[in-house]
Amino acid sequence: MLLGPGNAPTGLSAAGARAAMKKAGVHLYSEADDLLVYANASYLGIWRPFGSGSAMTVTLPRQAKLTDAESGAAVPTDGRSFELPPAKQADFRLFRIADPN
Repeated sequence: MLLGPGNAPTGLSAAGARAAMKKAGVHLYSEADDLLVYANASYLGIWRPFGSGSAMTVTLPRQAKLTDAESGAAVPTDGRSFELPPAKQADFRLFRIADPN
């Protein structure tokens, strides 16, 4: 489901969409209102269109090993979640997802 500025159905807030998705059993990668996520079995893309003044926690649906797709650097996780550092401007990050073993 793509929700963002000018993209949500009339009267549907980000909080309302999150509540509906939770009720339907959809995995939410973040509770942030200003984070757009693309995910499949191999990649996780995160777009912060306005940047963010604080770090954001991203939670994966299952344990995985992540690497930054641009640099190849390992991304520290606790198995299922990791922190995105603050970004002063719009930011897109792409991660490779691999089995943790």
